[in-house]
Amino acid sequence: MNTLQGMEWILGSQFFAYSQELIALQTCQDAHCLRTWMEQRNLHIDYVLFQRQRASQDLIDSLYSDRRYDLIYESPTAVVFAVVP
Repeated sequence: MNTLQGMEWILGSQFFAYSQELIALQTCQDAHCLRTWMEQRNLHIDYVLFQRQRASQDLIDSLYSDRRYDLIYESPTAVVFAVVP
């Protein structure tokens, strides 16, 4: 959902606004910020996937300890959480 590459062709004039939304998402450093970002955009997401080399460790640690996210997969390179409604 937060992939920017290729969207310039699909979104056309809406691309810049979309890129700003992704910048806001990528600044999140904790579970509360992530949840707020989703709620403000009325998004209903089932899973979040992070590549460890690109994600903030503070954000991942925050999701580990937040009961609104269930860890469902973990490897040295990625981590996946189910979003609890």
